Order: sequence, then C-alpha cells, then structure tokens
Amino acid sequence: SFTDPFFAYHHINAWESADGSYVTMDIAAYAVSLSFLSLSLFAASLTPHHHTTTPPRLRYPDNTHMHETFKLDTLLNNTEPIVSGHYRRLTVATAAGSTENVTVGILGNHSFDLPKINDAWYGSKNRWVFATGDNQAGDWWNTLVKLDARDGSVAEEWKKPHHWPTEPVFVPRPGS
Repeated sequence: SFTDPFFAYHHINAWESADGSYVTMDIAAYAVSLSFLSLSLFAASLTPHHHTTTPPRLRYPDNTHMHETFKLDTLLNNTEPIVSGHYRRLTVATAAGSTENVTVGILGNHSFDLPKINDAWYGSKNRWVFATGDNQAGDWWNTLVKLDARDGSVAEEWKKPHHWPTEPVFVPRPGS
C-alpha cells in the first residue's frame, strides 16, 4: 500500500525500537500534489549538470506560490497563504520476513515547522518537540509551540501580537 505524497524540509528525530524490530522517524511534512512531485523530478532530470561541480537544481514549475509567500511585503500583509505543515511518523520494520514494511501516520492537527528537541534525546524516543506554529490556515508562523511526541497534541503555546518567532533553540533547565 502507498501513502499520500508529502514533502519534508525538517526532520524531528529517529530511533530504533529496544528489540531492533523497527525504526521510527518523525518529520514536519507538507502535503504535495502528484503533479508537483512528478514535474519537479522531471525538471530536475532536465537540468544540465554533467561536467560541473554544481549539483542539479530542482525547479518547481507548479509551486510558484512559494516564491510569493516568502517575500517580505507578502509576509507583512499576509496576502499569500502559508502552506500548513503537519507531524508525520514513519515506522519502518527491520525484522526479517516482516510483511508490513512501512507505516505512516499523522499525529495531531497543529500546523508547525522548524522543529527542535533536546539534543540529548536525538536517536532516542523523545517526549517533547518545540517548533514554530500558526494559529490558523494562512498565518505566518506566529507562535512557539511545545508538542507532545506521543500524539502530536499542543502542550503549550506562546503568542504575542505582531511577533513572529524563528526556529527555537532548546536550552535545557540547569540540572535537568
């Protein structure tokens, strides 16, 4: 079986089960149309890159709204909607003879990106994810959120009018 297509800029974390039978990977993902995916890959295959040290450049022929979205005047007046991201969990079976190779699930329903966890938990199952979020469809990331990695729910949220936080930096509590 297949999953709906998606694109992920940012990886949250990954870990192996205690018995080694599966690997879990959490990502911040965006829904992608099949036409976007196929045209982008096709365009990349046409980009001349032989005899150079520059890697092939992806072109996004039907994704021009992203170029408009990240212009400063667009951000300031909120005229171009921001694509909503979501929490995806992929579980890959590693045991020999497994019939279910990959399962994909969506956790929670809060849109976010630029995720960060406590560095001490990379490679281990973590509980909390910190990220930038948005309160409604189309909003620029205007909140900081603390997500529960068990189900993707929002445990805490910070928002202040006319403030747009950037990628969080995790600073552990002294002595923790």
